[in-house]
Amino acid sequence: MTTAGGYAQQQTLQQKAAVLKRFMEKRHYQPINWNDTTSALFYSHWVHELDEEKLFFTKKDIDQLSVFKAKVDDELNGNGWQFFQLSSKLYRAALLKTDS
Repeated sequence: MTTAGGYAQQQTLQQKAAVLKRFMEKRHYQPINWNDTTSALFYSHWVHELDEEKLFFTKKDIDQLSVFKAKVDDELNGNGWQFFQLSSKLYRAALLKTDS
């Protein structure tokens, strides 16, 4: 069940991702063709940026996220939104756990 605030945050994240995708396709100095290879690169960068020091995500978390490694491009093309939802959920949970 998603709260109104959570839904608004999800919509904002989706909108930002869509803008980033379009920018990378059209305006980047080396335009990106989204496929499984670029999906894996984006996945790695996303996880690294969220947990650069490897303090938050557990092995179990990474195992759950790694299922999406070759699917991020599909999600950016409008086929679901599970990776971004799950990564945000796991990250927030890890922050709460370390803050306690």
